[in-house]
Amino acid sequence: MVKITKARFKECTVDSGGVITTIANRLGVTRKSVYEYIEKNPELKEILHHEVEKILDLAERSLFSQVADKDLGATKYLLSTKGKNRGYVEKQEIEHSGNQFSVNVNIPKEVKELLNASKLQSDQ
Repeated sequence: MVKITKARFKECTVDSGGVITTIANRLGVTRKSVYEYIEKNPELKEILHHEVEKILDLAERSLFSQVADKDLGATKYLLSTKGKNRGYVEKQEIEHSGNQFSVNVNIPKEVKELLNASKLQSDQ
């Protein structure tokens, strides 16, 4: 049976992208063993978290680069995720709990203007 040490865990986590299977393979143990070791050593959760954040940063840089190159798919994806608060959503998210139900719909100013202009034309 292979004994996992904190130092070895740290070493095997570097450049793993936080992928547990990769870490387990490097350690020569099962994924289950890695999860159990992390649960017994909470400070290692932070090491794993930082490794995951590094790979997410890399992915974001790639996405931003694609947006800068005017890639339509990347641009739509970025707007639908990070641009939600500006109204760039494909669906409305509604949260409900309790007996009362109310819906708040935020319509971007530009859409309101288009709707008003369309209504004025149809009234004439």
